[in-house]
Amino acid sequence: MHPRIPILSLALFLLATGACRSDREASPVPGSVLGGAEVGRALFAGGADPWTEVRGPASTMAETFAAADSLVHGGVFSLKPFAPVRLDRDVDWGADPHDNRSWPWALHCYAWMKDLLAAHAETGDDVYLAHALELVADWEADNLVEEPPSEMTWHDQATGMRLERLLDLLEVLRRREATDEADLVRLLELIRRHGAKLMDESFYTRHTNHGFDQAFALARLGLALPELPNASRCRETGLARLMDECDFAFDDHGVHRENSPAYHFYMIPLVFRVSGMCEAYGVASDGLDATLAGALAVAPHLLLPNGEMPLVGDTHARASKSVPLPAWLPERDAILYGLDAGRRGVRPELVDLILPESGYAVLRERWGDAEDFDRPVALVMKLAANSRYHFHDDILSFVLYGRGERWLIDCGIYKYDYRDPLRIHVAGRLAHNVVTVDDGDRTAKPGPLPTAWRASRATGERVWIEAGYDPTPSVSHTRSLLYLKPELVLIRDVLTARDGESHDYKQIFHVDRDKDVIEHGDGFVLRSRRDPSLSLTVACVTPGAAAYRVRGQTDPHLQGWASYAKHEIEPVDVVGFRQTGTVVEFRTILSFGPDCPQSVDLADWNFEALSRP
Repeated sequence: MHPRIPILSLALFLLATGACRSDREASPVPGSVLGGAEVGRALFAGGADPWTEVRGPASTMAETFAAADSLVHGGVFSLKPFAPVRLDRDVDWGADPHDNRSWPWALHCYAWMKDLLAAHAETGDDVYLAHALELVADWEADNLVEEPPSEMTWHDQATGMRLERLLDLLEVLRRREATDEADLVRLLELIRRHGAKLMDESFYTRHTNHGFDQAFALARLGLALPELPNASRCRETGLARLMDECDFAFDDHGVHRENSPAYHFYMIPLVFRVSGMCEAYGVASDGLDATLAGALAVAPHLLLPNGEMPLVGDTHARASKSVPLPAWLPERDAILYGLDAGRRGVRPELVDLILPESGYAVLRERWGDAEDFDRPVALVMKLAANSRYHFHDDILSFVLYGRGERWLIDCGIYKYDYRDPLRIHVAGRLAHNVVTVDDGDRTAKPGPLPTAWRASRATGERVWIEAGYDPTPSVSHTRSLLYLKPELVLIRDVLTARDGESHDYKQIFHVDRDKDVIEHGDGFVLRSRRDPSLSLTVACVTPGAAAYRVRGQTDPHLQGWASYAKHEIEPVDVVGFRQTGTVVEFRTILSFGPDCPQSVDLADWNFEALSRP
């Protein structure tokens, strides 16, 4: 614990400003400005916020210096993956040069602050600090007005993240021997305003990752600056919200609720961060250990055998971020086994993980050894939605991986810009491996959260799942999936029109970009370009089902697109089968190799019976 600083003069001075008031301010416009010759000196006489970290990893310092120097000396803001943008001394805070809301969001999060503070910490050169203070002053002048220039000025998550950057800057100034008092009082007033905004219940986005960031920033403010009037209320409110967010974020099985493996891995380090902050300040954190243990136990199952995350929900194809792991967690070895391709840790006990309420079924051929960790088959199926945040209409969809490669994919995240038709598409029904009805692409978030699971059985070598979902108000869909290990997946889809009308049904599968598609009989062979000896046969044995194929289509509707990296999208093949009627059935075989194994008796496609040991 770092010693706190008793500052009676500061407390008396700020009392009139109502720092961190819980009542809502009429508008974020300039009000009273802090002043007083002794304020800054008293506040920064000693002590430190133990949660401030301005030095980046050594491997990224070259990039940090380049970004900081580019901003300070060239007036250019670099933000991956966007092209650099010029930031004049008088910044246009309403700019959106890439027509992508993620860029102005990052600008208003003060994404540039970390590079400037890291460069200052490494070199001691005050030019980086001066530029940070100049940008903060410019933001304050342009944004604390009746009509701010951007929707991101008071974006819920951006406000919390920006407050954290302001606290970082405050801490750096606290440690310096010579700091201009006008800079200190301006910064304190801006911090006060952010605290007041975050205390407003109507501004708080409860039970989302945005609300988590809001709560963390508010709690940190109350803990780092206990000298501020009402700091105790900021601390108590922030911590109460934060513990509630941690409790809600992961369900009883340890799965993050926001429908995407990427957010599961994104949130784990954040919960560790809460635990670390509570420990640093001597704050009780009851329940966090259990939350982390559950989340870590599930984590290796939400990775493909190659260490990447499956393209499910708002996820893109990349390796999971390294997760800081305290030694006292019993699941530590299991998560390490998944993160480090079997080179460390111990093999998870469960091979197949079926969590109907959490929305996932993850089926594996086996856990690989260090020598062949990326080779086994893995299938990830979506069974439910646990939140309307980051919801894709992907219930009953699945992705398929095997022999070191992706084969059937989902369409990924693309970008968070709901003005873009392609973003709307990747979240809709036509972008997932399901059965579509009349080419309908329902993209509206549902009323009640959908749950599809009906029955399942896992008996080692055979795993059966049956689930149902209504893709439209007038049509019901039952999907039965049977995985006969190691290389055969059977799918039985039954569509029933409750309105008695005939509909056009397409059973669709999105093909990985590194595969050649070869029409083969009434189906398809997907052949690997990296290793032509590898293939996946996709065959429908239902009489009358016609083969269907599309790629990069824009008219009459979008189909055949996938996003492997955020902000990028490309055409991919979609293959499948088509039927019309009031009640239709698809019986489809997915087999690694050219043919279905003859030893499997599929006469009646009774998956419940076939799944018995």
